Amino acid sequence: MEKVDVNDTFQDIEQDIDRLKNIEESIYEFTDKHQIEDNYLNIQQENPLSKYHTKRNTVQYMVATAMLDEVDFFIESFLVEQFSKDLFSFDNTDKEEVVKNMMNAITRNKTLSAIGYKAHKGEFGTETNTVDVVFQYEDGLEVEMEISFQAIKGGHHREEDATHAIHVIETSVLDVMESIEKHENE
Repeated sequence: MEKVDVNDTFQDIEQDIDRLKNIEESIYEFTDKHQIEDNYLNIQQENPLSKYHTKRNTVQYMVATAMLDEVDFFIESFLVEQFSKDLFSFDNTDKEEVVKNMMNAITRNKTLSAIGYKAHKGEFGTETNTVDVVFQYEDGLEVEMEISFQAIKGGHHREEDATHAIHVIETSVLDVMESIEKHENE
């Protein structure tokens, strides 16, 4: 399984997040200046983060946003219902702190150095919604786990049009953290 250096992926993602933030800021400035609501705008700007919707890129995006402390973007990597369930399983009322703790657990305090990815093949050689992922850390620890995805179809696209699907991680973030912790204690 080929591994990709985390620094190579997260620099690109950091630049794209900055581009998106600049786009959002210019929209806010424009709507405020002209005293209009942003939902009335028909903006034809491509989202710079749209390229991270494949399964492989979703894993890289999740890791990069965790390494960059981008709480809101990190959350977007996961299926909303599952992530919400995981988030509210903690008694801490400061949910941003809970998410930061999740990010630190996955990156082991930003010591994640490489990511490996291998798609599972189903009937007829097509990819399934489950992949094997390997996280390699600076101290040599390697954690292999299975991660499942759910494809969410785009709003105005036909349901059967898989090319416009957004893949989000369906696996519980708690299960990901548990896999890492289990390997740490071996």
